[in-house]
Order: sequence, then C-alpha cells, then structure tokens
Amino acid sequence: HSNVLPWYGLSQIYVQPSHSEGSPNVILESMIAGLPIAATSAGGTAEIVSDRQSALLSPVGQPALLAASLRELLDNPELGSQLATQAREIALSRFSPDNYRTTLLSIYDELPSSFDRFR
Repeated sequence: HSNVLPWYGLSQIYVQPSHSEGSPNVILESMIAGLPIAATSAGGTAEIVSDRQSALLSPVGQPALLAASLRELLDNPELGSQLATQAREIALSRFSPDNYRTTLLSIYDELPSSFDRFR
C-alpha cells in the first residue's frame, strides 16, 4: 500500500519489539499518525524518540519491561496522548522531507573539506 496512514488509524498504540533496527520508518509513520509508541531502544529507534518524552522505550531483550510499557499506555491514555502529541511535533519539525533534504545537503557540503586531509 502506498498510503499506510489509514492502517495506523485502526490502532491505539504502536509496539515495536525489535532486537535490531536501522532507522525505522515505521516509528516515523507512527509518530505522524499520532500513535503512542512502546518500543525497544534497538538501533536508530532511540535516536528518533526519547524515553518518556515521545515514547516509552525498553532495553532490547527485556520483554517484561516492554509489556510493562504497553500496560502503562493502556492504563494511562493521558500519558499516551501526551507522548503521541510530542512525538508528532518532533516528526513534523525534525524529520519532515524539507528538513531531511536540508540536513542531507549540509552533510554533502561538509564532505569535500573532510576529505582534504587524505590528499
């Protein structure tokens, strides 16, 4: 499906029990969709969301702690709403296509000078 946003609308919470991640687009999609997130801190997840600020993060390999985060979100919808609102604001401000393009171009601008030392 090219438009996954309606699928997120069927959910109350997004749970990501990953053992390994790169930069998970599904976290960004969940943020934009306004879902509270319970996830492990695998890979790039912890670079996108922060524990108790925009998601509930658990250590990798600790399913009981991830389950506790999920239970907390189910028991405390107000917390979930606060986390989801903060996460959505972060996604729109830090991870928008325009911001991504600007960041990528600034990295490319820095590359030639960083390679000068190898000449």
